[in-house]
Amino acid sequence: MKKRIVISIFVLILLITSSTALAYQPYNGAYAAQYALNHYNNPNPNFNEWSADCTNFASQAVWAGGFQMVYPNSPLRIGVMDTSNHWFSRKIREERGVWPLRWTVEGWAESSTWIRVERNRGFYPYWKGILGPNVIETSNWRTLLSHAKPGDIIQLRRSGEQHRSHSIVVTQVTNDNIYIAQRSANRKGDVKDISERYSHFTLFKFNSIPVNFPLE
Repeated sequence: MKKRIVISIFVLILLITSSTALAYQPYNGAYAAQYALNHYNNPNPNFNEWSADCTNFASQAVWAGGFQMVYPNSPLRIGVMDTSNHWFSRKIREERGVWPLRWTVEGWAESSTWIRVERNRGFYPYWKGILGPNVIETSNWRTLLSHAKPGDIIQLRRSGEQHRSHSIVVTQVTNDNIYIAQRSANRKGDVKDISERYSHFTLFKFNSIPVNFPLE
């Protein structure tokens, strides 16, 4: 009996220490960058696909880098959930109808923070609230270059517009350029190539905080 108690306590200690270690593993920007390169023109069938798919794709890359999805306590429903507190995308099944006429529908349950750029409870306000000062706003190309790392996300705003309208994934940074991958206009390339069309950059420095950083 005493032996069982000692073993149980030992296992419990291992679980606690291992879960604590997992909670603070660093974000793996290389994984996020590689995911973006693998799927910018080859959509992952495990995720939904939108006609305007840039932020959905950016969220997938952040997830691939190590951040876990944050689900509500209530049951998921097919469709987009407007939320400022959760971040997720999952394919689910729903029971519809009333007995004896009942059927099953399959579809995607997603948060607004997962798929939208900024407005209507999008990616920007959600991650700005978590990353805080590690979200950098700049119109200076050199400032962006000095801070960006593979796996970070950049959102872009056009000249004369008030809101960010596009999300891209940083895949490589050199001394004089930032290479990216994106969806919507499915391509990989560099920021210099698209910077002429945009006047402002928002850099999300995901490499700056540990995975599973307390979100609430």
